Formats: sequence, C-alpha cells, structure tokens
Amino acid sequence: MPKDQAKFEDWAQEQTTKSLFFHQKLHEWGLLEVARAIEAFDGSRVEWNFRDLCISEHAWNRVIHSGIAPVRVFAHPAVLQSMARSVGYYRMLAMVSKSP
Repeated sequence: MPKDQAKFEDWAQEQTTKSLFFHQKLHEWGLLEVARAIEAFDGSRVEWNFRDLCISEHAWNRVIHSGIAPVRVFAHPAVLQSMARSVGYYRMLAMVSKSP
C-alpha cells in the first residue's frame, strides 16, 4: 500500500469517527432542532463580508459549488445572535474536516 494511501485511510477513519460523534451529539444535546433552524435561515438576506468573517474565497467556493448553503458551514453573526445554542452547532461542526 502506498504511503499516501495509508495516510488517506487514516484520515478517512478519523473523519468517520468524528462524523459519528457529531451525529450522536446532535441527538444527545438536542442540536438537531438547532441544525434544522440554521438550515431554514435565509443566508441570502445577510451580508457575507469574507474578510470580516475570516472566510477564504476558496472555502466559500468549495461550499457553494458543493450545493451546500453557506449558513450551514460558516457561522454568521446574524445566526449566532438570533438562534440560541447555534454556537454549539458550529463548534461541533468545526471538528469535522472535509479533506486531508
């Protein structure tokens, strides 16, 4: 097995473990309702100043070109201020990486 393949498999196993933990905690901590509320939030109605929000253009493009609503991935102040417990959702999400 090539060294890079072994690294990838280790990374994939780690991400699977993190994802399972995230999913379990969504249920245990009642964050599923928060996740649904965040999904329902209309992110097109708020200003996304990448620099102020510390979002790289590369990260933004990866999210939107994957068909994911940015508000599901990037913590916008409007969400944090209007939705109780949304910080917990984003904290949990931050531990799940997308690529090695």
